[in-house]
Amino acid sequence: MRRQAYTGRRKQFRSLLIFLVITTILLGLLIHMDRAIRPNLCAVCQSETKRYASALLAYTISDVLKNNNIQNNDFTQIFYDSNGSVTAVETNAVQVNALQATLLSAVQTRLDNCRDAMLNFSLGTATDV
Repeated sequence: MRRQAYTGRRKQFRSLLIFLVITTILLGLLIHMDRAIRPNLCAVCQSETKRYASALLAYTISDVLKNNNIQNNDFTQIFYDSNGSVTAVETNAVQVNALQATLLSAVQTRLDNCRDAMLNFSLGTATDV
C-alpha cells in the first residue's frame, strides 16, 4: 500500500518537474527572442512612423496650398527702380503667418485623425532575416 502511494507521488513529482523544466526553457527562449527582436522592431517602427508622418505632412501642405489657391506673389512684393532693376523684396508677414497657422491647423487635424493608423511591414524586416 505504501509502495503504491509513493510511486503515485513520484509520478506526480516527475510530471511537475518536467512541466517546470519545459516552462522554464520556453520562457527563456521567449525572453531571448524578445531581446533579439526588440531593438530592430523599435527601429523599424520609428522609421515607418517618420515616413508616414512625412508623407502626411507633404500631402497636407500640398492640399492646403491647392485648396487656398496660394501663389508666390501673395507673400512678397518686389520693388523696382527707374531702370527696371530690383531694388528690394518685401515679405508680407501677415500672409506668411496666416498660411503658417492654416498649415499647422490642417497638419494637426490630420495627425489627430490618424492616431490608430496601421503601419505594415514584414516580419523579416524586424528580425533582420
